[in-house]
This record gives sequence, C-alpha cells and structure tokens, in this order.
Amino acid sequence: MHKLQLFLICMLFPLSMLAQHTEQSLIIYRNNDTKLYLPCEKIDSITFLHNEPTTLWVHMPQDPLFIPVADIDSMIVLPLPSFCPDTHHPHAIDLALPSGNKWACCNVGSSAPEDDGGYYAWGEVEEKTNYSWDTYTLAHYDYTYDDYVCDYAGINISGTPNDVAYVKWGKPWRMPSEGAYHELMNNCSCQQIEYRGTKGWIFTGSNGNSVFMPAAGSYIDTSITLKGISTQNWTSTFYLDDYLNQHAYFFSISTFNDAPLYNAVMNDRYNGRTVRAIAK
Repeated sequence: MHKLQLFLICMLFPLSMLAQHTEQSLIIYRNNDTKLYLPCEKIDSITFLHNEPTTLWVHMPQDPLFIPVADIDSMIVLPLPSFCPDTHHPHAIDLALPSGNKWACCNVGSSAPEDDGGYYAWGEVEEKTNYSWDTYTLAHYDYTYDDYVCDYAGINISGTPNDVAYVKWGKPWRMPSEGAYHELMNNCSCQQIEYRGTKGWIFTGSNGNSVFMPAAGSYIDTSITLKGISTQNWTSTFYLDDYLNQHAYFFSISTFNDAPLYNAVMNDRYNGRTVRAIAK
C-alpha cells in the first residue's frame, strides 16, 4: 500500500477507537531507519500541513508531533509491542548472549520499560536532589591535592553493597560491567525508537527478544541533561588510571549521523545516572 493511502486511512479513522479493546500503536517508519511507536489512545487525529515541505501533524494533547512527509517511509497501525510477559517487573530477558547474561526489562527504580527509573551516583544506592562532589558520600576534600579524593570501592562493584541493583532487587540481579555492555553491543542489533512517548533504543538478540533503554540522560548538580537524547547507564567498572579515584565507566548511546553511537565512557562518579541490571 502506498504511504499516501496509509496517511488517508489514519486521517479518516479515529485512532483512539483502536485502543478500546487492544492496545494499538501507530508505527511511523522513517527513512533514516528509525521508527516511532505512538500509542493510538494518545492521538486525537492526523492531518497534513500543506506548506513547504509538506508536514504530517500528529495531534496529541501533550506533545504534538510534526514530521516532514519526505522523511517518512511508511506508517501502519499494529499492536503496541511488549518487552515483558506481564506487568510484574523486572523480568530477566534472554538475548542469547554468549555469557548467558540476561538483561532486565527496565531500569532500577522504574515500574515499566519506558520509565527512566532512579538516578544514582556511582557506588551510591539512594537517589538525591543534588549530584555534586559536595554531596557524594564516597569522597572527601583533600587539601593536599586541593581536590576531592574518592574512596576506593574495588575494581568492580557488581554484587557488593555499593551495587544499587543488588541492594534494591537482591540476587541474582547486579550491575553490568563495562565488558557486559560490550557484549550487548557486539551481539545485538540496535535501533532508535520512540516507545509510549519515550525516546530510546531497542536492543534485539539473535533469538528475537528485545530490551528497551530510555534516553534518560543524567544529572549534574540539580539539573538533568541530555534527556531524550542520550542513554547513560552506569557500569560496575572502576576506572583504574586515576590517583584520585574520581572516575568510573558508564554506557553511553546517542545518535550520530542518524545512526546509533555507543561506547563505554569514563566520567566523574558523582554524576546521577540510571542503572540497568543483569542476571544469570
């Protein structure tokens, strides 16, 4: 079916009616190989703006969406995908990884895959309103260095009292190491999507199972940064080459030239970041 026909169907059919019996999603496939999942129950209607360029206007009460028609490959209405068998989160999702690691369906502190969850400084297990060196409980100011020196918590805090996944969820959950994220990147496909109004990325294993990671950004001081743009999950791995012990690795993913760009990056431990757990 030509995409213009799909547009007309969407304009003429009241999308909110589709969600009355089964949860449906309007899926917009874009030319840059990304796709948007928009719950039909949140869409009032869809119309064209006949300007230059011609634009698709998705009427949603809280967050209207405008997309140039030239950027759209196709659209279709399908059941909203589910990453979990039920609503009793977290679930351990098998992605057929060589290590046997299973990834949690959602972030620590969240109630669903699309929720950001809690933000934690590295090695801390509680959220707070200010993420700075002054509030970081695992550091002290040293006048000899005229800087903050962090407590050494070990090369890998996975499964220790400094592991927020282990503390909050218990066994077998734990924070993934830097190596666990490299395994995820090397053995799963990755695609940027918008799911239930949350921007993020789907990682899909060779067995077809998937996990969704929201672009939750991070906290510095009292301000959140890069929300909706970047996923920044702490790993359990300490950065060794630092005599002040100030740094640890986090997993970063964002978009560069319309493609996912991901890596493990070292950064200051006091920053507030999300945590995704693994189990075996």
